[in-house]
Amino acid sequence: MDRPRILILITAGLILSGCGGVRFSSNLGEYGQARIQSSVVDIYQQSEVFEHNYVALGMVDTAYCGDERDIHEGRPAPTVSAMKDTLRLQTRKLGGNALVIKECGSKTYAGCTVYRECVGLAYEIKES
Repeated sequence: MDRPRILILITAGLILSGCGGVRFSSNLGEYGQARIQSSVVDIYQQSEVFEHNYVALGMVDTAYCGDERDIHEGRPAPTVSAMKDTLRLQTRKLGGNALVIKECGSKTYAGCTVYRECVGLAYEIKES
């Protein structure tokens, strides 16, 4: 081998070995982690849960109360889909992988121009 090739190989080796401790991070932050965690929780009907080996983990819930000021300042109410994702995340934090949504939607609540509430039951479905 001639000298330039050896120099190129040594330089390439040093560069590649210097990348061994490189870590990649994302700007998704907490939102991205929440989306990933909530994606492992499936939504079931209550009767479907009973067909499996399961452990009930408890109730999960989320609510939103917005007034005229929120609407005027451009802070929209969360969508029902976003609220269901919150329930999924809560289920995951309890160690669950299954969620039964008992109710989810808009309601009337004193002091709120817009009120939405979602309630569910978190479960861990065991693999058979």
